[in-house]
Amino acid sequence: WGGDATSRTWIVDGATLSSTTNKEITATFPNAGKYTVTLVVTNATGKDSLTRKDYITVYPTNGVAAFTETMESPTFLTDKAWRVESGDARVWERTTTAAYAGQASLYIKYFNTGVSGTTDAFYLPPVDLSKTAVASLKFKLAYARRNNTLIEKLSVAVSKDCGETFTNKYNKSGVSLATTDNSTTSFVPTSQMEWREETISLANVVGVKNALI
Repeated sequence: WGGDATSRTWIVDGATLSSTTNKEITATFPNAGKYTVTLVVTNATGKDSLTRKDYITVYPTNGVAAFTETMESPTFLTDKAWRVESGDARVWERTTTAAYAGQASLYIKYFNTGVSGTTDAFYLPPVDLSKTAVASLKFKLAYARRNNTLIEKLSVAVSKDCGETFTNKYNKSGVSLATTDNSTTSFVPTSQMEWREETISLANVVGVKNALI
């Protein structure tokens, strides 16, 4: 806007910054959580600013060797540093409409919603596998296709470099993903027979202090 910036000011509430005026800076955070970033730039033409709310997510430095989540707590997504990303209006969320056991589960509604080709993801809190010799992930899922032509895919990926890169460990779609017959209405599992347990090896992140899943 009006030429290159001649000066800039970084604002990251709660963080210690290596510089507030350099083009590239390093931020150190005292606690886990989400942090908002603001950049103010100026030149001879004037001043402008850009703010990104909750732009940086800082995870706890210590994970849990044996991680279990029942999703029973109404605030589990925020209490334990889970992170949800959506490519459209759909979003993963907690529901008490269906569960294999207990009263709650995590679900996403695809029936007559969303945009084809988008990705909706959720990240578990970092898991400490630094002292673990063997690790695996177990979860239960329930899924019904609307018809034989629409294909939705569920993937599970892991990272050992704080999310810079991910390795796919699980990919299923269509009939391979389905746990029951096709449903012409929005599917809600009503019995444990409509759920299936999956087990995924986490061998490639064994020994990692903060593995992301």
